[in-house]
Amino acid sequence: MNERDFRQAYEAMQHDVTASSDLKQRTLAAANREAHRGAPTPQAAVPASAKRPHRRTGSRGAQAGGIAVARRWGLPAAACLVAVAIVAGGVPVVMGAMDAGSHSAISMNDAQLTSGFSVRAYAADGSSMLELGSDGTVVFGRRAPTTGLSDQYDVEGAFTGCTFRVEGDGIARVQMNVSKGVLYRSAIEQFRRGDEPEKWQELISTKPTNRGMGEYYGAYDEAYPLMIANDGAKDNPDAIVGAELNKLLGSTIDVSAQDDPGIATGETSFGLWTNEGNPSADAAFDPYAGVIDQFDGQTLTVTVTFEDGHSSTQVIELHAADFRVEYTSSTETELIPEIVDPAQLGEGEHSLRSLYGTVIEANKEAFPLPLDNANDRADEVLPAYTLDRQDETRPTDTKLGEDALLGEGTTIETTYRSEVAGEASFVPLSYGYPTVERLSAPPDGKTLGDFNGVIYGWFGDTAYVNKCSNEVWGYGFNDDGTLTSDDFTYVTATFDVTNTGDEAIEVWPAWIGEFAIVNGDGVVATASTGYSLDFSTSDNALPCDEPQHVGIAAGDTVQITILRVLSNRLADDDSLLFVPDGTSAVTQAFSVGGQI
Repeated sequence: MNERDFRQAYEAMQHDVTASSDLKQRTLAAANREAHRGAPTPQAAVPASAKRPHRRTGSRGAQAGGIAVARRWGLPAAACLVAVAIVAGGVPVVMGAMDAGSHSAISMNDAQLTSGFSVRAYAADGSSMLELGSDGTVVFGRRAPTTGLSDQYDVEGAFTGCTFRVEGDGIARVQMNVSKGVLYRSAIEQFRRGDEPEKWQELISTKPTNRGMGEYYGAYDEAYPLMIANDGAKDNPDAIVGAELNKLLGSTIDVSAQDDPGIATGETSFGLWTNEGNPSADAAFDPYAGVIDQFDGQTLTVTVTFEDGHSSTQVIELHAADFRVEYTSSTETELIPEIVDPAQLGEGEHSLRSLYGTVIEANKEAFPLPLDNANDRADEVLPAYTLDRQDETRPTDTKLGEDALLGEGTTIETTYRSEVAGEASFVPLSYGYPTVERLSAPPDGKTLGDFNGVIYGWFGDTAYVNKCSNEVWGYGFNDDGTLTSDDFTYVTATFDVTNTGDEAIEVWPAWIGEFAIVNGDGVVATASTGYSLDFSTSDNALPCDEPQHVGIAAGDTVQITILRVLSNRLADDDSLLFVPDGTSAVTQAFSVGGQI
């Protein structure tokens, strides 16, 4: 039935209209609210009810409810609320009380009676169903503005966290379309950390820069770790952990319960994603508010095919508004289905921009839109975030005269910050003059996967190291360990480190020193051409629980060799320096340019 047919049916039958007792109560309550309202204000347009399930936060941090958004508006209060029940094609349809633009709204409960299913909003982590607005609207939760949007938003877009589920008995297939943006599937996975440590390690290492590369989560556009239950121990193997897994499907989707059983059980969630507009500019204080605004006025069409073969459809109109939020703890907020004007909030009151939806059509018809491009994003993932290429050197504020550039046979005394088991101490070290060597391949026949820094710093993910190295530095690593670019070379620095203190210490070779050059005006510029790759030590080094550390007994001297990559230009520079790490300003450095 189209809108014209609907209006004709309504006109023909309006003299037979009889309002239900429930409808009368709702209408009287709405009129009472209007009568007792003071000055006109958008506040309480969707009042909260007594029961308020709250949205829980996962590992992303506290929900920020007190953000001041740049764009604010509320729904105008209806002057009067009138609802009538009619019969259209044998199916009762109720005209809801809430104004939905040019469309008359149907409450979610009435839409369920008509179509046999409901669309309900859920917290993004799947922990709880969110409360309906008092006028039967679905109020969506969303992500809090704990971080800004990616500077590659036009590619990466944003997952809104406005998630929902389609619920009903005997659901065999769900077809949906959003008129702007993309629909994504959201799932929560849980497991015991000790049972799958490699899986957990990949999850906590997942980020936009390695999207699509993981063994367990490479097929998802986004994966977030969630701590479900934990006794507080950092490495507790019995901790129940989880993952929020999001996969873009398409603007139009077609999903069967056979392929996704969660469709039938109501456990599968869907959400809204977009990369349109310029949210960071539109709502600078809360870019996600700008993302939310992209869906204002759009429609979500949902069709369910049931096991007996019949289909039903709901069309939901989406609107953006500012909702009241309350802090339930330091890390959790509760979104209240009450539209507010942020400018009118008092001290200690907070709001967050989100979406609500009103059903504007409910029928027993098939999916009304083409399915030619359904699920067109299901078999691909968003491109990984691309890292910026770094300059070859980083300038410092340090100027060193000729007398500060030391040669063979000299030492440099420094204070080193040693950290063991999270406790830091400052210890005196003495560095001996280093021997520097240029290599075409790593020493001892090693390859990328053998390097200490790759094993423990990158968890052995050589593919990810190669991706980042190519983007940031301009070279990668061949299977035999050689570099993919002739513009770069391996360099080792071998030097003695003496612990001049009275207690054993641990040092971290990755940060024990760095190469640098002196530019034309005498300012030191540190080399920025590679990661800390590997190290070796003399046999008298003390064992450490941390495999990236080197232990040195009190008064003892350990020889350390570090492996780095330099550009040939830097390696050929006669002003090449090796600068020991210390907590104070650099006043001396070893001049090593003449060696290579």
